[in-house]
Amino acid sequence: MSLQYQHPYLSFMALDPSIKKKMPLTQIVAIHDDLISRSTIRGTLLLRNELTKQWYEFYVIVTTPYLLIFESEEKMNKMEYYAIVNICECSIHVRESKMPGFCFKIEALKKTLCYKHGLNGETLSKHNDLFLVFRNENVIKGKEWFTQIENAISLAITKYKTQPTSTVREQFDSSSKIKPSLPPKTFEMIKSTPYINVHSYNEEDIKKVKPLSPSSSLSQINALKTKQIEQIQPVPEIKDTKKQKKEETLKEEKGVINNSLQQSLSHYVLAQNDLKEFFDATEEGKSIIWELLKQVRPGMDLSRITFPSHILEPRSFLVKTTDYFAHIQYFKPISEEPDPGLRMLGLVKWLLSGFYLMPTGIKKPYNPILGETFRTMWKHEDGSRSYLLGEQVSHHPPVSAFYATNRQQGWMGNGYIDFTTKFNGLSASIILGGKIDIYLLNFNEHYTMTFPEALASGFFVGPMLMEIAGKSVFECKETGYKAEVIFNLRGTFSSDKYQTVDAKITKNGEEVYKIWGNYYKELFYCGKDKVKKSLLKIDDIRGKSVPRYTIDMNQQGKMESDKLWIKVTNAIYKGDQITATEEKCILEEAQREEVRKHESEGTVHIPKYFVKDSFLGWKYVDFNNSKFNPDKELGDYEDEYHIKPLLKEQNDCIGDGKQVKEELLTSSNETNNSETLKTDHQSSMNTQNSGDEKCKKVDELKEELNQVEARIKNITFTQNQKTIDIIKQLKKFIVILLSINIVLIALVLKLLLK
Repeated sequence: MSLQYQHPYLSFMALDPSIKKKMPLTQIVAIHDDLISRSTIRGTLLLRNELTKQWYEFYVIVTTPYLLIFESEEKMNKMEYYAIVNICECSIHVRESKMPGFCFKIEALKKTLCYKHGLNGETLSKHNDLFLVFRNENVIKGKEWFTQIENAISLAITKYKTQPTSTVREQFDSSSKIKPSLPPKTFEMIKSTPYINVHSYNEEDIKKVKPLSPSSSLSQINALKTKQIEQIQPVPEIKDTKKQKKEETLKEEKGVINNSLQQSLSHYVLAQNDLKEFFDATEEGKSIIWELLKQVRPGMDLSRITFPSHILEPRSFLVKTTDYFAHIQYFKPISEEPDPGLRMLGLVKWLLSGFYLMPTGIKKPYNPILGETFRTMWKHEDGSRSYLLGEQVSHHPPVSAFYATNRQQGWMGNGYIDFTTKFNGLSASIILGGKIDIYLLNFNEHYTMTFPEALASGFFVGPMLMEIAGKSVFECKETGYKAEVIFNLRGTFSSDKYQTVDAKITKNGEEVYKIWGNYYKELFYCGKDKVKKSLLKIDDIRGKSVPRYTIDMNQQGKMESDKLWIKVTNAIYKGDQITATEEKCILEEAQREEVRKHESEGTVHIPKYFVKDSFLGWKYVDFNNSKFNPDKELGDYEDEYHIKPLLKEQNDCIGDGKQVKEELLTSSNETNNSETLKTDHQSSMNTQNSGDEKCKKVDELKEELNQVEARIKNITFTQNQKTIDIIKQLKKFIVILLSINIVLIALVLKLLLK
């Protein structure tokens, strides 16, 4: 037996399809899985149809000496082959094409490229071609595919070159009475042996193998094959010292980073996300006008009118901004993509990846309190961390500023949202002004993104719906690329456009990509070649977001979102809307009191972590858009809303290997401890001077009671006034609707009489 004929499946592929069909399915699956596991590169490529001259997207796997082609990755999982290419007798060369990207051609040296039948004996869709033409829209990735396939062909020709068909048949069917032996019967033995290389026969082993005579029995053949397999020895692993040293160095550096950043993660805990269960459990879609009118009774206190439970969302608007970063993992491939057009396409994909989380019914989050803050973190598989910080910087108009960063992955962003509403008669528009400034640090590019609007409808009759409307625009002056994403609305008599988008990406005014689809189901795109390709399948990303962490409730400050609204949130989850409304009014009235205090003293509220900026609008105080330097930096960490870099020189200055900045990284814990010590000290002082303090406490309690009574009166008065105004507006709208109905009825009667 020659060294060139030892791949375990070349003889198997030459078998008659009727024999393959009789084989156990478990052996076919084992062969399929083994071929996939041997792959050197896999992914989507464009394949040209020589009849229609059109390009179609296929899922291709290179596993020497084969090229496996499927219509999609799902077809690959189901073992539905489109083509199996034997690359032992073919050539590859670059092919010029008018289409964008990198094009290459694989051509057969003898007969055809593809097998006629698959692993299970089924007839393959593609088996008569003399050549195949592939293309990748990304030039760099196309060249990588070309190199990988070229190396696979060289290896296949050198090591597995196919013998003539007659030789194969003589070897496995030397007598008409002897059936060919099936390699898959011994496959499980090979697969179960660790680090076994089925091509590792040496010359002495080959000399020991005796040629099979025509009179050999089937049992002799199988016994000989089993003996040969048992004699196969594990291949000693060839150690590359340079590569090994490099891997050890990287491992050590990664360990240092993790150890150094561990202290900054000590106050973060995994965020609980039970909003989906809440949305599913609460009622959606009903009109709130009739719900409010049903509560009105003669002589009742209007302040007791409460909003129905299905309109309230148990989180602040600051926390709701995390929906934009639901699939924050898309930023890493964007920051590594060499093609600027595909970078812009990736940003559009990121924007549209989170809208499916929005409930179809109307859910209103809390209006953030002036000075309210929020911080969260995502922990990635590569060891890096993404941080998001937010602060309510203005009350009138309401403005929320936020900052997100992961410089290790090569991106960061600074933005703000100016929240306004506009009533349109039968619907309300929620206008999200402001923008996000996104920086891709590896390419020194600056992108600006505007927000779409939201439209709430169905107040009077129902169903109540929340739709994304308007337009979102990405723009990069450095590359000249611009993306416009238009969100379509539900029609009056048709819902075909409901939850769909139409977008285009242009470069200096010329269209490069077109995007369309349903952001609750699937989105598609095409380039200049007009080939339809899948951009994003929502079902594939549900529940696959990066784990998000938030600050432990016990360590949060009094103005942090979760702790600030905890009483309102608990009441909403319990379905107690009266308590929720009362607690919400207390917080809002405290904010009004704070505003009145500033007005009376002639002062203004000064945000803690953002400053007004003429270019960015609101700029984070520790804004950092410098490129991450792995030679000098270990990573970023968050300390009391300040994101700071941890330098290697700071870590090297400690000889015993302890974490540098340990006191700084754990300052939140120390702050809490110091506060506890202060409290204990004060309590001891109060114990010593208890006699003198009792009178003062009584007076203070009286003053606090008077203030509470005054606040309750203010709350009741303002709520009564608002409710009265709402009722007056409702009456006007009802009169208008009734008059319109009367006019319509009159017109109908007039037409009938005619």
